[in-house]
Amino acid sequence: MQQIFHDKLIMIPIDFTPITDNALSYASSFAKIFNNKLLLMHVAEKSKFAEADSKLAEKAINNQNLFGVETTSTVVEGNIFDHIGQTAIETAAALVVMGTHGIKGAQRLMGSHAIKVITHSTVPFIVTQSRPFEEIKNILIPVDFSMEIKQVLIFAMEIAEQFDATIHLLSRPVSDEWLLKKVKLNLQYAKDFFEENNVNVTVIDSFTGKDFQKETVNAAVATASSLIVILIDPDQGLVDYMMGSYEQKVIANEVGIPVMCINMKSIKSVSYSAFMTGL
Repeated sequence: MQQIFHDKLIMIPIDFTPITDNALSYASSFAKIFNNKLLLMHVAEKSKFAEADSKLAEKAINNQNLFGVETTSTVVEGNIFDHIGQTAIETAAALVVMGTHGIKGAQRLMGSHAIKVITHSTVPFIVTQSRPFEEIKNILIPVDFSMEIKQVLIFAMEIAEQFDATIHLLSRPVSDEWLLKKVKLNLQYAKDFFEENNVNVTVIDSFTGKDFQKETVNAAVATASSLIVILIDPDQGLVDYMMGSYEQKVIANEVGIPVMCINMKSIKSVSYSAFMTGL
């Protein structure tokens, strides 16, 4: 079976703050389990390039000594929106682990900009806050009516198989009967897919509240999930995100649960023919 994360490169954007240090620690723990190499990257102004290069190289050496994971570094000029995603592609990274400062730090470098960085990249992200890495025994996947949500399953499956984790599927409430039918079909498809691959799976009915972001986080807490997996639509306008989209709020959830974000563009870069039929 093709593996998406095992033995591949993980990239970690570093802005030299504690929150990205935690992302590095998270990625390092993940890498020891999935046999990954790590690449630290920083976007610097030309006047600060040499200083940043030296500082980042030292951090890479220290991290390799601490975790025993091969760690290298690169500094690029430009802006974080274009060059994080671009560097991930150029280095063939399979995953980016990025720290965010959450809602309170929305004005910080890796805060409100996180969603824009993700939508500019075809590589999957795990977005962390200050919560340290923990063994992933439960994973929450919100399921809506979109066709693409089916193709997110393979990303979660590799992690679930590694940790013998349980997948919890949360149905997104909709009032339209036609869309509700599509949600139910997606739920059944996902449940069957995981069961056929011997992955533990449960289905959670949506709560009665109207705020699905809160329902998602509450469901993650109730199931002791240490990872939430969501789909990101790159075509959603930045204005929508800045106004507080569902995805933005989940990424910056108040309990600090890491969130894996799968850009719809990522799906095109992975062949699913070996895993699924009927997509």
